[in-house]
Amino acid sequence: CVACHRPGHAKGDLDLTTKEAALTSGGNGPSLIPWEPMKSTLYTSTIKAADDDDLMPPANKGGPLAKETTELLRLWIEQGAPWPDGIV
Repeated sequence: CVACHRPGHAKGDLDLTTKEAALTSGGNGPSLIPWEPMKSTLYTSTIKAADDDDLMPPANKGGPLAKETTELLRLWIEQGAPWPDGIV
C-alpha cells in the first residue's frame, strides 16, 4: 500500500506511512476508522469486485488481495487497528 500511498505519492489523498496519517488522510475523510471495518475504505476498497475501478490494490498492482489477507485486515481494524507508537 505504501508504494502508492505515501508523501509525494499519496494517491487518493491517502498516506499510510504513519498511524496519524492513516487515521486522518483519505479523499473522502479518514480511510481508517478503528473498530469500524465497514466504514474504513482501507478495508472496503480491498473487497470490491475484481473489475471495479475502485478496487485496491488495482489489478495492475497485484489486486485483488487473497480472501485471507482481506480478512486479516478486517480483523485488525475490528480490534481497533493497533499500531505501535513510532512505527513508520
